[in-house]
Amino acid sequence: CPEHLGETACAISLADLQPAAPVPPPVHYKTKILKPFKAWRDKVVVDVGCREGPLGRKLTPHNFVLGVDCCPKALLTASPNALDAGYRFLLIADGAALPLSDATVDLVVATDVLEHVLLPEKLIHEAHRVLKPGGLLLTTVPNLVSYNNRLSILLGYGAGVEVHQLLQGRSPFIPINGPRYPDQRKHLRWFTAASLRRVLTDCGFQVERTFGYDPLLSRLPGLDRLLRGWCLLAG
Repeated sequence: CPEHLGETACAISLADLQPAAPVPPPVHYKTKILKPFKAWRDKVVVDVGCREGPLGRKLTPHNFVLGVDCCPKALLTASPNALDAGYRFLLIADGAALPLSDATVDLVVATDVLEHVLLPEKLIHEAHRVLKPGGLLLTTVPNLVSYNNRLSILLGYGAGVEVHQLLQGRSPFIPINGPRYPDQRKHLRWFTAASLRRVLTDCGFQVERTFGYDPLLSRLPGLDRLLRGWCLLAG
């Protein structure tokens, strides 16, 4: 596991597994991007890098959804975890080497995953392999040229200022190694909307739609589409 520097550090005991949470966790801010798939029924979906399943659980009631993560701790013993998300199967596996047959999946979801992968092309090619003809890949990445990063660099903080924190009464000026950014130290790749589109087409995908999503800009209808190159997430 790249997160915990090896399989031994990620070893878990079955006694550590948490019981299903009696109350579902709060709605994750990224669930809006699943809106086009809410009417799906009886589809095969693979949620790569699912962690506790904030997105996959939205599709599990009516579809055959598999959760995949390379870290058993994050998948099974975190709080919350994926055990109560309704997945048909949970797979401890590398997204770049999925234990699935060719052309068997309708949708691959990989949100905020590619930036953690040394060779994102391998994961994208693997998604292409398991998808049926006409299948879809839904992926998002942090946007290197988002407004918060532009402002942060201008002010000399480095990437890590989030203006939308002002709406919650918090200071937006948080250094990159601060407590709200533990994963940034694990980011191996940085993307913009344009570079994400380029790597997807280079790997054989036809990009049907690009979008930006942001906790601040997405509050106003259409603004995130108009300013998608400035949003926190590119997809």
